[in-house]
Amino acid sequence: MGQGSIFLIMTAMGFAMGLFYDIFRILRRSKEKSPKTAGVAVQDILFWSISTAALFFLLLNTNFGQIRGYVFLGVAIGLVLYFQTLSRIFLPFGTKAASSTRRQVCKKTKKAKEGLQKGARYVKMKTHNAKKAIKCKIQERDNKQKMQKEKNITKIDAVFAKRRAFALVKAFLFLAAIVAIVVVSLQFISNHSRRMDVVNTQIEETNRLVQNEIYRQQEIAYRASYTQSIDFIESIARNFLGLVHRDELILIMVE
Repeated sequence: MGQGSIFLIMTAMGFAMGLFYDIFRILRRSKEKSPKTAGVAVQDILFWSISTAALFFLLLNTNFGQIRGYVFLGVAIGLVLYFQTLSRIFLPFGTKAASSTRRQVCKKTKKAKEGLQKGARYVKMKTHNAKKAIKCKIQERDNKQKMQKEKNITKIDAVFAKRRAFALVKAFLFLAAIVAIVVVSLQFISNHSRRMDVVNTQIEETNRLVQNEIYRQQEIAYRASYTQSIDFIESIARNFLGLVHRDELILIMVE
């Protein structure tokens, strides 16, 4: 893939990182109270972890994991373009929509809480009246309460058992995700190493062919220069034309 294409991909990556960061900003601004420092730190860590991982896998697939200056330049340009264009529309609109949604949820939660409180007062009043009516059945009530407590204890034990099982499943899934990430990373690195070995072999073969061609060109140049020399002309005149110098004698052996 050419550097121009990689630069455009990195620009799009920077644009996407800006959009992803604005989502966290909308979540922070939609709260009525200022977010806590710990929450902001967790959001920042999450943002940079996901962005770094995405950029790493993108570089492996496009540039064999090679880090160049134009990569960072493309990401920076994408961020600047996003914050100067779409962010000015998306951030206020998203903040307003998130705040409105949060207010609607809070109103419905408040109404539900008030309804529960009314129901609790009604139940309390009915319970108080029932206590006055069943004073003669205290013993029976105590027995029922004991049975209910035993049932509650059984239910609590079941709930704790489910929670332990759920915690084990989450731990297993977390470990499986880590193993999968490590395996995929090693596979990418292995593929990259094999590609680099193939490229190095092709480079060595090309260098060998170039060296042989240089030797051949040198030999041709040497022969071409020799054909223009006096020794070559003299050898042609003697061997093929039978010519000699003026002061030379030719002896011919007669049988």
